[in-house]
Amino acid sequence: MIVKDIEISPALEGCKNVWLYLENGKWVLSTRSQVIAKFACEADAAEWWKEFETIRGFSAKSPKRSKPAKRMVKIQRTNFNPANFQEHRVVRPTTPERRQALLAKINQGRYDNERELLNLLKNATDRREDKILKAVHQRLKIVVPETYRKLIGPLNIRDPLGIKKCYCAHPASLRQIADEIMTDSIAEECLLCDACWEEDICSAWGYYGAWGAKIIDTETWRTICARRGDTKYATYYYQLTNVST
Repeated sequence: MIVKDIEISPALEGCKNVWLYLENGKWVLSTRSQVIAKFACEADAAEWWKEFETIRGFSAKSPKRSKPAKRMVKIQRTNFNPANFQEHRVVRPTTPERRQALLAKINQGRYDNERELLNLLKNATDRREDKILKAVHQRLKIVVPETYRKLIGPLNIRDPLGIKKCYCAHPASLRQIADEIMTDSIAEECLLCDACWEEDICSAWGYYGAWGAKIIDTETWRTICARRGDTKYATYYYQLTNVST
């Protein structure tokens, strides 16, 4: 279709909403996504559009006097990254009633998937909601025990009486243990304990080491292994030799 020496593509023949705005000294007549034509003055553009409407048999509708805003495009997320779980927002309860309602929903298992539980965990930690935090810990322990072990702590305490001074009585998450490995701050009691070494320290290396998340480098792990050897075996041998002499 050609209207006053301006060729119109078939895709624009049925357009109804148009915008008219000044850009670089020209009056631009466009749809939201495509420019129809450019005119020297505003009156020429309005007159052309009125004639175009008449030819199509539509009632004359004045163009909007502004530049069209770009339409927001919704992006479908296919891969979930735990580092971005804060995007899925759970509203903080502002009253005791709402807080109690959220607590009931958590205990009933309505948020029993890893993403929502991690989001609730972050919000409850940031806002110091102790009751909600405790409830989220319990659901994580049931629904995703592997994530619970990495972020919260062991599923069972090996020394509930608290007699020992290692991880058996003072549990830590694998992430906390990984941080202690990186800073070389693991207590000697933990290095001496075989259970702590096998179930806690080596597990942290497995998740966060060179073949896992790559947070702990190989040299740091070798240093911890050397400390383990010196603390458990060299110290024990030194004590035996002193007793025998």
